[in-house]
Amino acid sequence: LNGLPIAVFELKSPANEQARLKGAWNQLQHYKDAISDLFVPNALLVISDGFDARFGSLSAGHERFMPWRTIDGEQADKKLPAIEVVIRGIFEKQHLLDYVQHFILFEQAGKSIHKIIGGYHQVRAVRHAIESCRLKIGENQEKDIGVVWHTTGSGKSISMVFLAAWAQLEPYLKSPTIVVLTDRRDLDDQ
Repeated sequence: LNGLPIAVFELKSPANEQARLKGAWNQLQHYKDAISDLFVPNALLVISDGFDARFGSLSAGHERFMPWRTIDGEQADKKLPAIEVVIRGIFEKQHLLDYVQHFILFEQAGKSIHKIIGGYHQVRAVRHAIESCRLKIGENQEKDIGVVWHTTGSGKSISMVFLAAWAQLEPYLKSPTIVVLTDRRDLDDQ
């Protein structure tokens, strides 16, 4: 992006039966040690073995690299190669700019700082919520907007952080007040 390596892809040959996603992830770990300056402006890492493709953050373990399943916010055709879905789903110009601006945050755990990035379901939910706000406010309708339904452990709390931060930037919302209500004590810590 304008000469900055905000994304690094590690692609393994599908012709090599030994090439796997784990090997691609391991190679990125080697690069982080050997050429750490490459990763200073990094937003996303992508790994692929020619069949499967996953994306993750600089601080994510292999198990946290996730598939991307949408293009333009709609479920991608399952017949498309996974790397094509990642490229078209994340790296289209406006999608990438939105992603970098609205779907990256940092969490401090002790002395470590972890980069947390949005999964496709979180990006999709937040984009729909922002659009819903835009439509409701524009139509001068009641200000009740809706609910995000995701499974336990899917990152709803982080999705709400992404949504609240994006909402603060939208001029039509006039710097909204964000109220957080939780229904369990373990969510209070989040």
